[in-house]
Amino acid sequence: IPTLKRAELGLDGAVLGHSTVALVNGIDNLQFEYGLDTGTDGVADLFNANPATVGGCADETCAVANWRQVVSVKLSLLARSVEPTQGYLEDTKYVLGRDAEGAEIIDGPNGEAYKRHVFQSQIALPNPAGRKTP
Repeated sequence: IPTLKRAELGLDGAVLGHSTVALVNGIDNLQFEYGLDTGTDGVADLFNANPATVGGCADETCAVANWRQVVSVKLSLLARSVEPTQGYLEDTKYVLGRDAEGAEIIDGPNGEAYKRHVFQSQIALPNPAGRKTP
């Protein structure tokens, strides 16, 4: 069963390490696109999966400047049923946003008996938007 997990950083005795913690069963794919405000209004003007490379950015200073322009995040999540559905054969392609080069991220068809659904949302990041100045 595909599962959304997180890594928790902590100490194992005196050694720094991480452990994996399962959060939600049935999550096939999770993608993010970041909205950059290239103006001064606090509203995203463009979206990209890797803000550090926007505008041909090739050095650390430019990458940091681009990340400072992030004011929102588009989230695309592909969830699937935990149990197969008898008599069902999935034949759907799911669009999960775009990659850093602008190509669509497509999942499927998987040809399995599991039903899937894409959930998408756009989340505003009000604190970064609030610190933009004209």
